[in-house]
Amino acid sequence: MANKILLFYRHFPVAMGRYIHWALEELGYNVFSCGPYSGSKIPWGEQFDYPEYMFPPDLELPDGNLPIGEAIRQAEQKGFYPDFIIQAADTVCLEGKAPMKNIVIGTDPHVVDYHPAIKNADVYVSMQKHYLKDYPQGSLWMPYGFDPNIHKYLPNERFQYHVVFCGLQYPQRKEALRRIEDHGWKVYCGLGHIYEMYTKVYNSGMIAFNWSSKQDLPARFWEGLGMRRCVLTNRVPDLHDIPLEEGVDYIAFSDMDEAVEKADYYLKRPEALFQIANNGYKKSKNFTWKKRVAAMFKEAL
Repeated sequence: MANKILLFYRHFPVAMGRYIHWALEELGYNVFSCGPYSGSKIPWGEQFDYPEYMFPPDLELPDGNLPIGEAIRQAEQKGFYPDFIIQAADTVCLEGKAPMKNIVIGTDPHVVDYHPAIKNADVYVSMQKHYLKDYPQGSLWMPYGFDPNIHKYLPNERFQYHVVFCGLQYPQRKEALRRIEDHGWKVYCGLGHIYEMYTKVYNSGMIAFNWSSKQDLPARFWEGLGMRRCVLTNRVPDLHDIPLEEGVDYIAFSDMDEAVEKADYYLKRPEALFQIANNGYKKSKNFTWKKRVAAMFKEAL
């Protein structure tokens, strides 16, 4: 019988915990989910409403820290007796020592301090290698990934944009995209598309743009590769530790001027752009959430 996992995360319509949940199920684990539940809302600065993407947990918990023993007790009341606990929340956690292995995944280590969450954890997993240096020796690195059931290449999607970016509207992102647009290229810059619509928008563009907020290598990078887009990203430390080559599998920049220059250069050379997109796409099969979680679980045990 598959191992039983009590999975704690914040249940927004889209969340890192959701992708980890799906990956564990694909791997054959019996997953019982618990955590705060926002219904159809995602708090991205303003409330985005997705009634078609409501994924309630098996056990809804208050939005805040809770004793881990209480979560286990409530799960057992529902007939679920976990072999392992995985926590994939952000600013909330299950506190205390568990009678079974407790794995804490730092899904947002570039903006969240996970030291309080790992006081009683058996294993800490960071999704950014750059931010592992401040955590105990023996902590693990699991990069973000992409879901090939969602983030896929749509060969029949017609190009409508030269550059696409879906994400929080930070000033440097908007300014870089505005300057690219000033060169005569058509740009999509927005927030709010998730799952199938997100994939459709990216497939309608030639370049998948990214500018990380705090030296992090986000899921957006891996999703772009999986959708066979040419990824243009800012240089961050974790790029040195992944099996991809700049200029071959993706393109990169260090500042605003270089971002605009690289976009303009490759859009004028579509054959080179599509070759880079294809190179990254060929390697992307190794970066799925299923493979990420399988490797993490094997190492953590």
